[in-house]
Amino acid sequence: MRSFLVFLLFLFTAPLAWARKDPDTSEFMLPHCKKIEAPSDTFYLGFCSGAAWAIGVLGPYFQTNVRFCPPDTVSAKEYVKVLISYLEAHPDQQHETLATSAIKAFNSEWPCSR
Repeated sequence: MRSFLVFLLFLFTAPLAWARKDPDTSEFMLPHCKKIEAPSDTFYLGFCSGAAWAIGVLGPYFQTNVRFCPPDTVSAKEYVKVLISYLEAHPDQQHETLATSAIKAFNSEWPCSR
């Protein structure tokens, strides 16, 4: 009987574990990034804004096909807002990593004059 109960517990809880979102994807991070105006979950919000800022300041040094040129005055908060706008406009790309989405968003927002 005990083994049967353990089996039932596993049977009904395992799909929940398999259904978790991948924390490396934009889909997982988007709700956390949206908290930029009213921070509550500081760990993921810090990850989102830190990643967006780091990618943003490195943009002019990327390879030509992904390079972007934001103004020097862009803040971490502005990078996050651009990323959020891009992800909301392109929900089909939310399966990508946050870094890939950020590069695409910033390239779209601040293309370099080539």
